[in-house]
Amino acid sequence: MKLGITTGVAVAMSIVSVSARAAAIPARGVDPQFSPFAKCIQQHHAGFPKDGSTPTPQETRDCINQLQPHVRRAEALDDDVLLYEPEETNAVQARGIIDTAQVLGKQLYLNKKPRCDGTEVHDNFVWVEDIVSQADRVCSQLKDKIDAYNIKEDGGVATVVDLLTNGHDKQGHQLKDNRHVTATFLLSIYPPTNMAITDIKTLAAGIYDLCNDGITRIATKNEGCTADLKYYRPSKAKTYHGVGAVGGILRMFLGADTNPVADLTVDFSNDG
Repeated sequence: MKLGITTGVAVAMSIVSVSARAAAIPARGVDPQFSPFAKCIQQHHAGFPKDGSTPTPQETRDCINQLQPHVRRAEALDDDVLLYEPEETNAVQARGIIDTAQVLGKQLYLNKKPRCDGTEVHDNFVWVEDIVSQADRVCSQLKDKIDAYNIKEDGGVATVVDLLTNGHDKQGHQLKDNRHVTATFLLSIYPPTNMAITDIKTLAAGIYDLCNDGITRIATKNEGCTADLKYYRPSKAKTYHGVGAVGGILRMFLGADTNPVADLTVDFSNDG
């Protein structure tokens, strides 16, 4: 009888031990999961974003306008047109985001809400803090690229492509690390019609100043493009909560919502 009890206990412990170990998850095929914006650009540049190609300002505007209909480039305003922008309480700005600047006697500002590429992360994703931490460097590179080609009357556009290796893959309740994610950052500037080139450069300087905060807004929970994730780490035997980054497009305006002057895009695709 004593031997039977001992054997039963051993079998029970074996079952518990096997259950505690995480079930092996087979690697799944890589679907890039390109966003609608990326697919549109690929009609002109098939290898975008990984081949390093940069769409023209017009190609960028056309693709963004397909996603955000009824938006057109601002026309020159008559002197007797009055502009009114009421003051609004900005909860995001209270947490450190600066979303306005005075440029050419008008208010240059970020849209309150970006247009998001859905509500869920891709198969491979990164946490929002991984995007925010790169904002300074990315914006500096975007500025340098636009300045290198001399911004013109029709504006300018620049792309920065980051091949990230610190991504994650959530399968079931498990989280796999060291996944590859391609993050594409794109800044497109399109000044109002008939604006002098000196004023365009002043406008561009203001847009550069808001770039960092624009990326931060896109990657801010409740205000930007994010997804809440709950996952379990078997090695820690603990459940965690995190905020994953979702791609999005944030518009900038000069003076009024009818005068868009720039679009800031953060885009993701899977890369193994």
